[in-house]
Amino acid sequence: MNRLLYSHPCAHSVAAITPKGTPAMTTPANHPEFNQKWEALMRQLETVLSIAHEREPNRTQYREAISIAKYHLTQLDALAD
Repeated sequence: MNRLLYSHPCAHSVAAITPKGTPAMTTPANHPEFNQKWEALMRQLETVLSIAHEREPNRTQYREAISIAKYHLTQLDALAD
């Protein structure tokens, strides 16, 4: 199965638009683990979408897929700190 890999939207730094006195966020995309974690999240979201489009989706399987996607999203968020 060919997987579509999405480019990440965080290709720029937000330092230029932060209010004075607010610490600027370093660009998460510069973190060495970012691409790996981003791709894991995109694969998991593909799984969620696939389950959601099934004729009779398994509710437990769907919730588990959502939970895993949230985990991957939390890992990405941690890189912004």
